Amino acid sequence: MSIVRRAGLDDAGRVSEILATAFYDDPVFRWCFPGDERRLAISEAFFRVNLEGVWITHGVVEVAGDGAAAAAVWLGPSAGALGEQEEAALDAANERVLGEFAPRAERAIALMAEAHPAEPHHYLPYVGVMPGHQGRGLGAVLLERGLQRCDRDGMGAYLDASAPRNRPLYERHGFSVTEEHHLPDGPVFWGMWRKSPQERSSVEAVLAP
Repeated sequence: MSIVRRAGLDDAGRVSEILATAFYDDPVFRWCFPGDERRLAISEAFFRVNLEGVWITHGVVEVAGDGAAAAAVWLGPSAGALGEQEEAALDAANERVLGEFAPRAERAIALMAEAHPAEPHHYLPYVGVMPGHQGRGLGAVLLERGLQRCDRDGMGAYLDASAPRNRPLYERHGFSVTEEHHLPDGPVFWGMWRKSPQERSSVEAVLAP
């Protein structure tokens, strides 16, 4: 069984490395940061700023595998409730690390945010596995852990599938595409929703013979 544990602030560097490496060839990240030689460093700095600024303290970040080879970031309904000073500091830090690519990244993030369901839910912005450890089920383990929390809280789950190869994994875990998004002269990505336990029970009741 894979070792899974919750990450703390001391893990921010390792989690940043995992996610930046896992998303290096992701179509949306390639659009946001078109320079191959700089994408890894910029992505790692972006992840670290947000892990230290909000995700670890206001969300749930977990790592899996020996030596932490995979990571997932989950944000609940209140994860974005930062104070004005916290939010201003986070925005400034993101602007600093994203530099010239800030407008492109902000465009992608805004497009994703606009499509979020209005009802309270858990959001999975990122789950990634280091190359060399992929295909061992680590991503699925982290996904299942988060979905168990969703069910305990009686909430649905939402994510953005930015690579076509990942959609089957999410669909196997109960997610369905709700929207298709197009970045300007860029890739397509998909908003995906997993119903709350109550919604799934209602559907099952209607379909029952």
